[in-house]
Amino acid sequence: MKFRIILVCAVLMCSMGMKVHTEIPVANVFELMDEINRVKKDALWPGFHPGEIPTAIFDGINTYLFKHPSPPEAFMVLREKEDAWVFKGQYSQVRGNSRVQLNGTWTATSVLRTHSRLTGEKYSRQNLAGIIIHEQFHVFQKLKHPDWRPNDGYLFNYPLDTPEMLALRRLETEALRRAVIAPSHEEGSGWVKEALRWRDKRHLLLDDVLIRYEGELQSFEGLAEYIECRSGGKDLARIPVDPGFAPAAIRHLGYLLGRWTAAILDRLDPYWKETMESGKAEYLHEILETTVPSSDHTFVFSDEEQKSFLQKAKEDIEDRRKTVERLRKEFESQPGYRIEIASFKTPLGLVMFFADRTEALSQRELLHGFLLVLRNDIGAITVRELLSLTENNGSTGVEKLTVAGITEKPVIENIEGKIKITAKGFHAEFSEAEVEEHQNGIRIVLH
Repeated sequence: MKFRIILVCAVLMCSMGMKVHTEIPVANVFELMDEINRVKKDALWPGFHPGEIPTAIFDGINTYLFKHPSPPEAFMVLREKEDAWVFKGQYSQVRGNSRVQLNGTWTATSVLRTHSRLTGEKYSRQNLAGIIIHEQFHVFQKLKHPDWRPNDGYLFNYPLDTPEMLALRRLETEALRRAVIAPSHEEGSGWVKEALRWRDKRHLLLDDVLIRYEGELQSFEGLAEYIECRSGGKDLARIPVDPGFAPAAIRHLGYLLGRWTAAILDRLDPYWKETMESGKAEYLHEILETTVPSSDHTFVFSDEEQKSFLQKAKEDIEDRRKTVERLRKEFESQPGYRIEIASFKTPLGLVMFFADRTEALSQRELLHGFLLVLRNDIGAITVRELLSLTENNGSTGVEKLTVAGITEKPVIENIEGKIKITAKGFHAEFSEAEVEEHQNGIRIVLH
């Protein structure tokens, strides 16, 4: 059976796998749910009612479950609250801001935090409610629009930035930003036209499958980000972090450009959401292209600005080369044990990783930090809070994985014909594998 790559990657809003325990609750979950329940059906999106979505929230002490049709037995009913249950501690499947199948039902999950993991900004109660609604919208998408979900495995095959590609992407992004903050309809439309012009030039350098991936990413993550901003009191126009370089930057920009496109469409077309919901348009940019009025090209980048973008891109690509050299040396000099896994016959599929903790060392090598989950038909690997290097097969499959910095000797077990390897931050199980131990670690060959 061919393994289908399914990637769950949360960049700007997810904290999966991180244990968060506090002495007092991060926030009052019932006040958060009251705020969410006040959002009326269809107010944010046609057919979407956040208050009806099953939701599990870890407040730093206990896990609370709401609106679930069949709660797991470990949850106790809260008699004073309708449709609410509690689990003492952090429930095993509630590891971050995501969505999971809890007892067979798709459920939005959230691990509450006082501050943003990326920017350090303090969250208000409205912000936290917006983050939960973001994940509730993903559950809605999963059930109503499963085809919107992008295959982030394509990031493995996304071309690395050249000065030209980086400059084109930055020109497109800046033009769209100016369209969002434009004080007049005419100026906004003019900058949209300019953004589309640079996007078309950039797309000439990309394969069609990657262009479709970008559109799917904006429809999936960009719309959820838009919903979060609208409900959570966040500025739709702001840029929370520097998007950086491909491939990680592409996923960052999926959130950003999708959110901005939705905000622009709010001004241009009052029925654009119905168009998306009905399936008449597959991607946000399709609606934008047909909706934006004609422009006399008054709002365009000057020749001097274009030259400035290209010069800055050249300088940044050179700095990037030096950064990559440093990262490679740091990885190669990691102390402790190493685990090397080769899977040439049955490449491993990417299940979960963090784009904001991922760096491309070459077109076929990605350096991962914090969390990485890989799987194929004969087993699976989970790496947490360790540096790991994947080498892909020129597509979306991983042929080789190297995990460095393991502080304790890996334990190898053969349990009923299955090979199990464990160490702090590492777990793997395979039905068919050859294991070779050496002084500084182990090498595993999968069949």
